[in-house]
Amino acid sequence: MNRLIIGSLLLVFAVGMSSQVGAAGHIADGTYQMSNGSLTISAMVQGMPDGKYFINAEGKTAEGKFCRVGDLAEVRGNQLIVSGCSAGITVDNNAFVLNDSNNCFHCDAGLSASGTYQRK
Repeated sequence: MNRLIIGSLLLVFAVGMSSQVGAAGHIADGTYQMSNGSLTISAMVQGMPDGKYFINAEGKTAEGKFCRVGDLAEVRGNQLIVSGCSAGITVDNNAFVLNDSNNCFHCDAGLSASGTYQRK
């Protein structure tokens, strides 16, 4: 009886730890916002059954320059892959930090989608 209880507790612990490991790079569904002073980007993130995401994001400056992406994406390690384009990403609780040095979010010249996106 004691072995059954101990075995059950170990199983529950192992399942709990594996779900935490799997969720480490997971972006929660929702709307995120990044503002760097001159540009504010609103991004809607929706998880798909295959583990990928649909990301619909856009932002516009007062001068009319903009960034825009609407496509499937996936997180591979510390990279966000959008239509074959790779951007650095760090996921943390209700936020993610994007390093879009390859212009995956299709920004006009002089703009960048890089920054911290907070869940709203």
